[in-house]
Amino acid sequence: MMREILFRGKNVDNGKWVYGSYVEQYGAKEIYLQDGVDEHGFDRHHVIPETVGQYAGLTDKNGKKIFEGDIFKFLDEVWESSYTSCGTEYASWEIGNYGVVGFDEDTARFGFIQYKYNENSVAADFCNNDVEFADFVKELEIIGNIHDNPELLKGE
Repeated sequence: MMREILFRGKNVDNGKWVYGSYVEQYGAKEIYLQDGVDEHGFDRHHVIPETVGQYAGLTDKNGKKIFEGDIFKFLDEVWESSYTSCGTEYASWEIGNYGVVGFDEDTARFGFIQYKYNENSVAADFCNNDVEFADFVKELEIIGNIHDNPELLKGE
């Protein structure tokens, strides 16, 4: 079985997302549309280089394809320990967390490369968790992406 290789990027002319194969030509980033020519007879579109992201080969709970730069919101469990005269006591609670999808060069796989925990944005280390990224995100919903919704990762 062959996996689907697909990219997306925002068109420099109108800011709309285009999908297809990635090619760099004459220093300008272009994406070939997957379905051939568009309604105007064009088969390739210049895109804003920073917006180019690859399809992770995964879908969210609604069947929407997951790309680099997509943002998920999920509940995370936070643990705290304190030392008392009776021994160590543990407490936990759930908080809302945001994760940004990206490709991790060290593990050669897609995962969360950045978290927004409360007001802080931190680099993610998802590979140390017990849950596989693919299993985790299939139960979640994409709520935006870093290009259209950067406010999701800013302090509250």
